[in-house]
Amino acid sequence: MRLLSLFLCCLALALGSVGITSELPALKDVPAWSAGPPDFVSYQGANKAFYVRRTYTREDGARIEVFLAGGAEGARLARVLKGRIEIDTPEYKLKYSQKGPYQTLLSYSPQEKKGFWAVFLNETPVLVLLARFYAIDAEEAFTFLKALDWPQLYQQAKLFFEGR
Repeated sequence: MRLLSLFLCCLALALGSVGITSELPALKDVPAWSAGPPDFVSYQGANKAFYVRRTYTREDGARIEVFLAGGAEGARLARVLKGRIEIDTPEYKLKYSQKGPYQTLLSYSPQEKKGFWAVFLNETPVLVLLARFYAIDAEEAFTFLKALDWPQLYQQAKLFFEGR
């Protein structure tokens, strides 16, 4: 989890130095959750990339921080996350699974009710949806993620990569 946090911080700093735009896939509002303003960062060079981040909170203290990374940045994130090691203990779970057409990764501490989901939305260009969640169980966090309309996120990302 620390490695992932460090990677996401470096990602935000690296992308922050090349440009900011709001013409990127939108992480929409979700009923029963309060959403902070989204952060948009993109790179328009030879290796187009973008990063979108938004934090959602609920009155009961639950919090979900969502990241959508595409292109070169999505590929970097996917390299960090994709592997074949799985762990299943009462204290910690690290599990890959297939949810419909999407490969997913769950890292979860049931006792602490925190972890992250990664959903690999597309291979080329790479598009990864990642959500760190706190004070909420893993399945409820996944239900929240599904409310973000993955096909629409993919279509918006595709338009970005096509330069529209």
